[in-house]
Amino acid sequence: MSIIMGIDPGPISSGVIVVDAHKTSGDIEMKILWTNWKPLDRLDSLKPKVEFNMEDNSLVLHQIRRGNLSNGHPIMEYYMDKENLKNISYCPLDHVDIVVIEGMDYRGTGVGDHVFQALIWSGVFAEAISSTWKRDKEWFDEVLVNQNKRIFMLKPNSIRSAICGTPMAKREHVKKSLIGRFGIGTKDNPGVLYNLAKPRMNNHLFSALAVVVAYMDGAKTHDIYNFYEEKNHGI
Repeated sequence: MSIIMGIDPGPISSGVIVVDAHKTSGDIEMKILWTNWKPLDRLDSLKPKVEFNMEDNSLVLHQIRRGNLSNGHPIMEYYMDKENLKNISYCPLDHVDIVVIEGMDYRGTGVGDHVFQALIWSGVFAEAISSTWKRDKEWFDEVLVNQNKRIFMLKPNSIRSAICGTPMAKREHVKKSLIGRFGIGTKDNPGVLYNLAKPRMNNHLFSALAVVVAYMDGAKTHDIYNFYEEKNHGI
């Protein structure tokens, strides 16, 4: 069983998800522990409404450097206990074993500034996570080996191939595949993604989940500190 963080980086906000996952008979069983999609409590004159907003990169970075993810959406608890909307759910970064970040493929065409900004944030997050893991430690490599903590990058083509069977799949195909595989379910019989889909999470968050699932399915990864070393993983 592993605690895995998936990150789909964006120029201003990113999808970040933490899951407790393991494989049973070749399939993945997981529980979503934390996301950076937070509920905003709003009331109108007739009935309560809950809107959701993704925390921006600077706030996520602050939490990573603090070593405690806390201001995001306590995804599993919220719909179970609506009276505690403002309660904070904590996820210590030290409990995370693996971090997988979506990288970038060669596109053959020009790209906008937002792509380069997202790539910069990928590096910022990776550095911040490794620095937090090694805090008060003498040698970073020793921490990685002894605690079995790793940071990997997964290219989009590898993610799409692992989840949809083809690198030509689109983002919406990946999302549909995840929903079909893990299920939304019903109120009486909720699936893994029931609470995730209910607030209509945007595609960044499903992309972050896709990174985790592709990693667990054995997609090729690049160790973030040894980029040219490709590995096939499967938990």
